[in-house]
Amino acid sequence: MGINAEFATRQATVKKHHSLAINVILRILKEKPLATVGGVAVLLLFLTGLFADIIAPHGYNDMVLADRLLPPSGKYILGTDQLGRDLLSRVVYGTRISIYIGLGAPAIALVLSTFLGCISAYFGGKTDMIIQRFVDAIMCFPGLVIMLTVIALTGPGLVQIILVLGILDGIGGRVRVVRSAVLGIKLSMYVEAAKAVGSPDAKTMLKHILPNITAPLIILFTVSMGGAILTEATLSFLGFGVPPPYPSWGGMLSREARVYMDQAPWLALWPGLALTLVIWGINMLGDGLRDVLDPRLTGGKGGRYKTKAVRRKLTS
Repeated sequence: MGINAEFATRQATVKKHHSLAINVILRILKEKPLATVGGVAVLLLFLTGLFADIIAPHGYNDMVLADRLLPPSGKYILGTDQLGRDLLSRVVYGTRISIYIGLGAPAIALVLSTFLGCISAYFGGKTDMIIQRFVDAIMCFPGLVIMLTVIALTGPGLVQIILVLGILDGIGGRVRVVRSAVLGIKLSMYVEAAKAVGSPDAKTMLKHILPNITAPLIILFTVSMGGAILTEATLSFLGFGVPPPYPSWGGMLSREARVYMDQAPWLALWPGLALTLVIWGINMLGDGLRDVLDPRLTGGKGGRYKTKAVRRKLTS
C-alpha cells in the first residue's frame, strides 16, 4: 500500500506540472499576443536551425565566383556575397550558432547562479557575505573586456564562447535574483518544518526550495537567451566569435557587410534583420512568461481583473 500511495502521489505531481504548463501556454495565447508572436519566432528559429540542411538551397560555403554580389533574384532569394555564396543559405545555417549559444550559455549560467544563489540565501551569515562580495567584484569589471581577454588567450571558437558567456553570466547579477527568490521562501512554514524534522540541507533545497523558484528561473533562462545571442554577435563582429567559414550573423555583419555596404546593402540587411527578429521574439516571450508566472505582476486582462476584485473585497 505504501508503494502504491507513493506512486499515486508522484503521478498526481506529474499531472499537476503538466496542467500548469498547459495553463501557462493557454494564458499566453489568450492574454499575451506579443508573447505569442515571440514564441512563434523562437520556434521558427529552432526549426530553421534543426532542419538547416533541408531548408538551405546551397551549402553555407559553396562558392560560385561568377555570381559574386548578385542582388536578390529568383535564383538567389537573398542575393550573394563577395565570394558568390548564397546569402539565404548562410543566414539559415547561422541560426545553428544562435541555437547553440542561446541554449548552452544560459544553461551553464542557470546552473551556476542557482547553485550560488541558493547557498548564499539558505546558509546566510559569512557564506552569504563571501558569495555576494565575490559577485560584487565580478560585476565591477566590464563583461565584454573579460570575454575578449579570455577568448584572446584561449582562441575563438563556439565552445569557448559558450563557456565564457555561461560562467560570466552565472556568477554575475543573476545570483542576486536567485538569492532574493530563495530568501522569500526560506522562512516559509514547510521549509521550517523540514528543518525541524532533521531534513538534510541539500534535500531541503532540492525538494522544498528549488521547485518553488522555478518560475523566476524560467524567466531568467529566457531572458538570458537573447542576451547570449546578442553578445555572441558582438564578439563575432569584433572578430572574436566563431571563425570563418562557418556563418555567424555577427560575423556576416562585420566581414562581408562592412566592406561591401555601399555596393551590396543586402549583405547587412538580412543577417541584421534575422538577429533583430530573434532578439525581439525572445524578449517578447520572456516578458510574457514573466507576466504569467510572476504572481506579483498584473500583466494581462486576467491579472487586472483579479487585482480589481481583490481590491473591492479588501475595501468592502
